[in-house]
Amino acid sequence: MISFGSGLRLSTKTSVPGDLLVRVMGGVLHSGAVFDRGYRRWGFAHAGMLTALVLLAEFDALFPYSAALLAAWIGGAVSVLYRFARKTHPDGQGPRVPNVLTGIRTVFSCLLLAGLALSAAIRDGAAPAHGSFAWWLVGVLLLVELTDFLDGRLARRAKAGRFGSIWDMENDAVFALALSLVLRHVHGVGIYVLLIGLMRYLYVLLWHREVRPAKVPRLQRLFSKTTTAVLVTTMIVVLAPAIGSQTRAVALIVILTMQVISFAWDMVLQCRSPA
Repeated sequence: MISFGSGLRLSTKTSVPGDLLVRVMGGVLHSGAVFDRGYRRWGFAHAGMLTALVLLAEFDALFPYSAALLAAWIGGAVSVLYRFARKTHPDGQGPRVPNVLTGIRTVFSCLLLAGLALSAAIRDGAAPAHGSFAWWLVGVLLLVELTDFLDGRLARRAKAGRFGSIWDMENDAVFALALSLVLRHVHGVGIYVLLIGLMRYLYVLLWHREVRPAKVPRLQRLFSKTTTAVLVTTMIVVLAPAIGSQTRAVALIVILTMQVISFAWDMVLQCRSPA
């Protein structure tokens, strides 16, 4: 999906396990195309595994195991991506504070999924979130989402490179996926909510035109950023007990529609760009 320059500055301090990881994911250590190839392989495997586990979670008997495996897979896969970037991407050795803030969203995604798995295993089905706990959960998740604003400001101030955008996108995607599972299995929202969490991964699995548009309209960039910000915030807010089921459904359908438009717009731009 994204191509990178070949002039990489890499640390000469390497380890045998780290070198092996680079070779498995991308080829030859210190090759300029290592991150590009490795990220594509990682993205396809990551998307396939998450999609399969989310579908398995629809079977009540398998839900506790699927949720636990999702938590474990996300934590491991995102860690692998970060370590791989540290080895091969020119921006991987950049400022750590914005990346750590971004990673908080993945940490809480894993905690949410582990909590779902534990709740389902104890109660034979995910327990509904009611009362003060639900309000505390919404408050904490909104604070977690605040890191999406803070890491962007810090990254721009530190002049972070393109990997920061990739890292932010992948952490946003797993956070949205975890929230969609909470809405589906705790609040009983229709299966359409899983499309919100899986949209990014279905795109990776089904869309193979690797063309970066030469020029992206300003309106499209603004709409894409707005959609990302509104999507996750809305998914958190509708977890509140005060939100009725109909209001929740309407809000989620609106952000799903925005998400579909955003992805479709991006695909149209790619189709119009020369290969």
